[in-house]
Amino acid sequence: MLLRKFCVKSDDLKSKSQIDDDHTYIAEFDVVNPAIEGRTIADISQNSHLHFIISRIWRGKQVIVPMAQTRLHANDKLLVVTTREDERALVLAKTSELWNCSLAKKNRKTGTRSR
Repeated sequence: MLLRKFCVKSDDLKSKSQIDDDHTYIAEFDVVNPAIEGRTIADISQNSHLHFIISRIWRGKQVIVPMAQTRLHANDKLLVVTTREDERALVLAKTSELWNCSLAKKNRKTGTRSR
């Protein structure tokens, strides 16, 4: 009891309301966007404003516990921990419309044209 008094704040002992919920959301995604294929998780994370953790990757019958330097491949299945808001943005990152925008930006840098 004495330890609790000195080590734990009284606010930590109060139950949290649903308003204080951290809104953790778990989702499964398939890698279908060619713009992220072959990139590392660290590279994708550093070039994004989104907050997410890739917990598992299923590559065929193999289950991978990913590290920052793990590269994503087409058709990988990802178990992602994120927020509900960032989950929506991650879903949009897989659409062809966003992929076409990324491709157009890349082509402007290289001087090629997209169809």
